[in-house]
Amino acid sequence: MKDLAAQVVGAVHEETLDAELLAAVVAASQAHPDAVPLFFEGIAHMLAFGHPSSSSSSESDSDDDASSGSEPETIGTASCIDIECTLNEAQVVVLLQYALPLLTSSSLAPYVSPWGALALLWCERGMSLALHELLKPFLQSVCRCQALDTTLRGPLVLDRLVALVLRLASPEQTTGYAVLLSLLQNIPSAVFAAMNACVATAAARVAVVLGCLATRTVFPTATFYASPLWPTMLHAVKASKSVETLVPCLWLLTTLLPSLTKAEENVTRVLQALRHAIELCAPTTDESSKPSSARGVIDLFSTAQRPLLTEKATNACIAPTPGRPWRITAVDGLCSSGTDCLHSLRLTTRDLGSGEVTTHKIGVEDECLPTQTLAFASDEVLTAIDVGTDATGAVCGLRCTTTKRTYDWLGLASTSARRWIGGDEIIGVSALVHANGLWRLHAISSGPTPQALTYISGIFQHVYASSPWACVDFLRGATTAVTTPLLRALCLQVRLHPGLVSSSPIEESDVAICAAWVSDPCLAQFQDAVGTRQVEAMQRLQHKLLESDYAAKEATTQLHLQVEKDTVTALHGRIHAQSATIQAYEEKHIKMHQALQLRLAQYALECKLLKENNLTLRHEVQTLEAALSRTEAALQHATAQSIALLGENEHQRTQLANWSETADKCASLERQIAEWHEYHASTLGSERDARAAEREELVAIYEEKLFKARDRIEAPTKPSSGLENLTEDRSRLLELEKLLKQKEQGTQALRAMLERQQSVSEEMLKAVNRKYDNVKAINLALQRRALGRSSGLGN
Repeated sequence: MKDLAAQVVGAVHEETLDAELLAAVVAASQAHPDAVPLFFEGIAHMLAFGHPSSSSSSESDSDDDASSGSEPETIGTASCIDIECTLNEAQVVVLLQYALPLLTSSSLAPYVSPWGALALLWCERGMSLALHELLKPFLQSVCRCQALDTTLRGPLVLDRLVALVLRLASPEQTTGYAVLLSLLQNIPSAVFAAMNACVATAAARVAVVLGCLATRTVFPTATFYASPLWPTMLHAVKASKSVETLVPCLWLLTTLLPSLTKAEENVTRVLQALRHAIELCAPTTDESSKPSSARGVIDLFSTAQRPLLTEKATNACIAPTPGRPWRITAVDGLCSSGTDCLHSLRLTTRDLGSGEVTTHKIGVEDECLPTQTLAFASDEVLTAIDVGTDATGAVCGLRCTTTKRTYDWLGLASTSARRWIGGDEIIGVSALVHANGLWRLHAISSGPTPQALTYISGIFQHVYASSPWACVDFLRGATTAVTTPLLRALCLQVRLHPGLVSSSPIEESDVAICAAWVSDPCLAQFQDAVGTRQVEAMQRLQHKLLESDYAAKEATTQLHLQVEKDTVTALHGRIHAQSATIQAYEEKHIKMHQALQLRLAQYALECKLLKENNLTLRHEVQTLEAALSRTEAALQHATAQSIALLGENEHQRTQLANWSETADKCASLERQIAEWHEYHASTLGSERDARAAEREELVAIYEEKLFKARDRIEAPTKPSSGLENLTEDRSRLLELEKLLKQKEQGTQALRAMLERQQSVSEEMLKAVNRKYDNVKAINLALQRRALGRSSGLGN
């Protein structure tokens, strides 16, 4: 296994999954199961992710939930443990694929802790879908492996997983939450034990995660109520010191109470926790926050419990999720055209958990109306609303007050407005819209306290439906705080539910408790318009209990209760059967997955052998194809050479014909040159003789004239005629000299032209002779080469 571990490490570094190596690892693990722990330990040591590090936990993101603002960053005992890992995402994917088929034995529990820490680390870092699809079954196998080993101590991977999920602000869409959801079906006791260790430091977060799990899955209620987590959560409610921490715990109780057994111990625990919640919320309830017509009574009734209204009831703001408070960032008032009265209202809220912006109560047809907008700063909180009404009670104007200032009126200003003040920050407004379009302000939602009041009402309803007389005794025993509006509202809940007359059997002690409670002097302290009617109704209920014969009604009620009980029992049976079926299916799926992995490894080995055989055959085929290509290339080359020689022979024949024509032209040119030589020789001789004769004649004439001139000079001078003859002779002499010079120049030009023509003719003749000699030599060489090749081809 050591050699295989080294090969796996090399494959991880190369980011390649070798199917043959995977099959060898699986076969070795089946043959030597005792060596598998050393295999995991060796790989963790070689890849250097088996050493814990406490530095990275301090960099974890802070929680944005308002319910955990005062809690420390460390959750439970496992969030401070982390590892150092230098692997990238692709290497982790390859590593998990090698390790996943081997996680089948509980003996691996002490050795897979660093592997689980590595998987949890990449739950937060990983970006690819393939990695997260591998992390889910890997973490499930690791957690189940460690849960089966009861001797293991220290922070387990499941503890770290729970701490990771609790640290997240929105864990529903994460891989850790999906793994926790699956483990809750397989090992619920271990999951509840891991959460129980985190209640002391993160009770609100545990409550929110448990509530989400209980509402979205087949929750193992029997295991939960039998685990230490149930009394720990009730103790967390009793130990809460702020409403922000109390709200998620109360929300969890309202989610789980419908499946709670009617045991006296459970009822007592829930009522004790409820008493602390009432004491914590009662001081923050201010009667001045309600108008005079509703003063003294807190609205704890749901929409289904209110009387049917002829008007259309709508809410302007939805209640926020526990642990995620909303904040109003803008108020838009739409005024009716021409009257400036408010037509509708829009509240823009910001969810502090995810930053989403939502708008309510404005349709598309309202966008064309005049709008007045109030935009609040980031640190500005809405604390009060002044409501101005007309004579009919319809809202005509609103004025908002924040922690910074009081804004102008939206709509029409009013001097006799009623102020609505919430004990905490206002996060919503509810209104009743009549059929004629007028709307009346109904209530406000503020802070976490209204949520706590709603959850207290829901818890009291569930407990009262199962144990009504215990609730009546609870209210009668709380005489010191019965004057608070919260307990007055709970007193009204007793009248709204038929739990007293439907419980069987009604004993004399129960009637005495009810009579003592109704006649309690503390109950008469809230004798307003609503309280008086409710007390009279309770007194009528007392008379019914004491005087009327309700045997038939009791039988009918018991029949309905028995039918409901049978239905609930059948549903629980079906739920547990489905859970068992799902668990069996998952186990079968795991076995099939392992068998499929083995078959895939075998198939990969066969494919590898076939690929090697195909490569050998392909190499031989390529060798034969290369030899055939070379032969074809040689044949084509020889054919091309033959064609080229034939073409060259034709070209040489054409050149020989051209050269013969050139030789004929050269011969004709030589004849012409010889003729030119003869012509120029005869012409030059005749011209030379003519020029010599002319020169001699001119010399003779000149001498004759010279002698005559000398004789005239020697003779007596005749002034007139002598001068004229002398001038004429001189001019004639100059003309003759000029003519002689011109003729000499023409003779020299003709002689130079003749010399140039002779040199050109000689050069042309030499060039033609050279070309003729070259052509003759090339022709002889080509003839010898052609004769040699023809003799070679013949052989």
